[in-house]
Amino acid sequence: MVGDVVGLAHEASTIPNVPAPHSCPTAADRMAAAGLADEPSFAFWNNLECRPCDWVEDWDHRPAGEFHEKTWYRFVPTATFADPFVDAGRALLLLDTVLWPVAMRGHPENREMYAPSVDVHAQFHALAPHDAFLLTDAHSPSARDGLVSGVGTVWGESGTLLASGGQQMLCRPRALNPNPGERGER
Repeated sequence: MVGDVVGLAHEASTIPNVPAPHSCPTAADRMAAAGLADEPSFAFWNNLECRPCDWVEDWDHRPAGEFHEKTWYRFVPTATFADPFVDAGRALLLLDTVLWPVAMRGHPENREMYAPSVDVHAQFHALAPHDAFLLTDAHSPSARDGLVSGVGTVWGESGTLLASGGQQMLCRPRALNPNPGERGER
């Protein structure tokens, strides 16, 4: 967007220390090994190959209070895009998607909620159109009074910080929405 300009240049951020994407089994492989359904419970997840850096073996009995998650994602069937705006959209879509599941991760006792975005914001730092896998480092620092916050960063396989941002979500009982899907479920 800014073209070739003279200015400061530095990289003071470091990609989280996580396994490479190909060394992490896919969520689908892990679910199949556990004898669980091979289809995500919400069709949107069919657009992503998900490779969690850590895995919760028993999602229904997961520990409470863990609101942080690092996961590699690759869009399918097309992983990257030549158009820089479309390619940057990969990071924006992830920032708008992964923050609700990370909030739900810490609430095993309450499965009857969903949370549409009230707002989402992103700062784009770089492009990595040759990096098929993107790492999300997602955290939900606060939830109260019907609002849930999430913050995250998106990194390319090359270690480049691509985007950072967050969202505010309105947490609502599923009963108020006749078809909210299973966003946040594994």
